[in-house]
Amino acid sequence: MSKLAIQMWPLLLNHRDDWPLMNSVVCSILVAMSLLAALLDAFPGHADGWNLAGVVQNIWRDFDAATQCFQRAIAAGNQTGARINLGFAQQKLGHFEAAREAYRQAVQRDAGLAIGWQKLGGLEEVLGNPQHQAPVDDDAELG
Repeated sequence: MSKLAIQMWPLLLNHRDDWPLMNSVVCSILVAMSLLAALLDAFPGHADGWNLAGVVQNIWRDFDAATQCFQRAIAAGNQTGARINLGFAQQKLGHFEAAREAYRQAVQRDAGLAIGWQKLGGLEEVLGNPQHQAPVDDDAELG
C-alpha cells in the first residue's frame, strides 16, 4: 500500500472542513487506499483486496506499488483479473516482456477473456508485432 495514503489520512481527517476545496478525486483515492490498508492489515491473504489496492495504485499512477499489489493478489489466488492488471502496470513501467507474459498467462487461464486478448494485441501492436491475434473458432456461428 502507498505510504503516502497512510500518512495523508490523518491530515485529511483533521481538515474535513477543507474537503470541498480539495480535489475530490485525490480525496477519494486516499480514502480508498486507507480503507484497503485497514482491510489488508486484517486479512493479508485477501486476493481481491490486493487486486483492488493495485487498481487504486494504478489510478494514483504508482505503477511500482500497483505491481506489488497485483503480485500479492496473484499469490493469494486472484489468477486472471490480477494478471491483466499486472500486465497493464508493467506496460506503463515500460516492462514490455513482463506485461506480455502477464497477458499471456491470463489468456492461457481463460481463452475467452476478451480484455486479455485486447491488451495483448494492443501491446503487440505498440511493439510492432500486429500479427498477434486471438485464436479463431472456425466452427463458431456468426449471428
